Amino acid sequence: MGNDITMSLQLLRRTLIDDLGVQNLVEGRVYTSHFIDYDSKTTPMPLIILDPIGGQSNYSTEMQRLLFHVYSYSQSSSAEAGTLYHKAYIALNGKALSRSTLRMGGYAYEMERPLTGFNKDINGWFYRGTFVLNSAG
Repeated sequence: MGNDITMSLQLLRRTLIDDLGVQNLVEGRVYTSHFIDYDSKTTPMPLIILDPIGGQSNYSTEMQRLLFHVYSYSQSSSAEAGTLYHKAYIALNGKALSRSTLRMGGYAYEMERPLTGFNKDINGWFYRGTFVLNSAG
């Protein structure tokens, strides 16, 4: 079966959900894709979105290097988005990641420090950093 992207994203998502500092802000709102309907203003924030952007895999697909963005969003303030990003950074950067219910594990690190901005479509501030997950399983 190999080491697929969906399993890697779930490993990252579950790591963030299990982190108390992250959960104190997002209460489970860690998603593995952006929402299709930007007209919907009803999504509670703050939240985190993990967005894969590329990578490499070996022939057997047992090992892969996944590049992904970590977005933190807040409708309250840029400071809240920054605080949330920092908590996600602490939970992921330089950590060996594994879960007993997943047959793979890995190591994540930040590759580029975040850029910040305001997204008019969702009327909220964001931080977006680039991470790498090297995984096997």
